[in-house]
Amino acid sequence: MFSTVFLFVVGLLFFVAGILGICTNKRSLENAPLFLFPIVGAGIMFFTIMFNCKIPALKMIQDNIDSIFSTCVMLFCFCVGLALVLGSIYDKKYKTEHCTYPVEAICIDLGEDSSSMSSDSVSGHLYSPSWKYTFHEKEYIYKSNISSTITPPELGEIYTIFIDPSDPEKAWIPRYSHNGNFLFIGIIALIIGAVGGYAVLFL
Repeated sequence: MFSTVFLFVVGLLFFVAGILGICTNKRSLENAPLFLFPIVGAGIMFFTIMFNCKIPALKMIQDNIDSIFSTCVMLFCFCVGLALVLGSIYDKKYKTEHCTYPVEAICIDLGEDSSSMSSDSVSGHLYSPSWKYTFHEKEYIYKSNISSTITPPELGEIYTIFIDPSDPEKAWIPRYSHNGNFLFIGIIALIIGAVGGYAVLFL
């Protein structure tokens, strides 16, 4: 009974954390991973209820849980990979077409945070730099929505970044772009989903 309640609470926490994260952050490709939290949380709660409640409509799922679960995991990997690949391509295309106006920006904050995964070989520091720039005599601050271990810019140094002249709050910094990372992860997830799905369904 304790394990059932514990798993359900874990799923509920994932679900609530994901919803809160989606509601409190602006909608963008960079925040797309937040959508995984409510999906994972809902899945945990669903399977917890399914295995502990005698619901006739779910008996077929219970009898074929191994193949259904494997298929769902592979399908999930494939869908996530496809979303990351298409999203990365679209995001880079959008930024290269719209963020075309170069401005001089100063790095005012590194957004440094220590990761719990630090080790002797990995510093464990995450960075989400903030940049301040002026456009048409108005000051703007752009902050990366994703923390990463990419070598950060020098604090206080001046860098050239590219902004959208029709929406100056949007900026693109090719050197610190995460499109390549998302594209690589998406391709790996696509391969895992496709190969695993084929094995589950046809082998």
